[in-house]
Amino acid sequence: MDSRNAYRYLDEAPDRMLAELAARQHGVVAARQLRELGFTRPSIQRRTDAGRLHRLHRGVYAAGHTKLSVRARWMAAVLACGLDAVLSHAAAVALRGLRTVPSGPIDVSAPGPHKVHGVRCHVTRSLPEQDRTRIDAIR
Repeated sequence: MDSRNAYRYLDEAPDRMLAELAARQHGVVAARQLRELGFTRPSIQRRTDAGRLHRLHRGVYAAGHTKLSVRARWMAAVLACGLDAVLSHAAAVALRGLRTVPSGPIDVSAPGPHKVHGVRCHVTRSLPEQDRTRIDAIR
């Protein structure tokens, strides 16, 4: 294997992990998750520049394309609002299949305030673990 192919092979393993993560999360990933997989800021930027990652919110990317399902947009909103954020209000009811998908900003509840375009963040002091659930990988 020549050195060019060796570097290409080294680049494929992280991209495979990125693809597997994105597949579990409706095509979206958070920068913090990518760093946990070993991606550096420059490697994330290279993939953004190459069109392999598309910035949706600060620190949240679509992998490969920007044609997002409603669940992908919900996942991106939750990821953008932090580790303890959860989908809430009308969006959470729609995720459970109990109402139609609401229009307008996506409601997310989190322990602290977040300013994210297209997301209405509701600040909550606490959200006990027994009051949280995951549906289709979305908190």
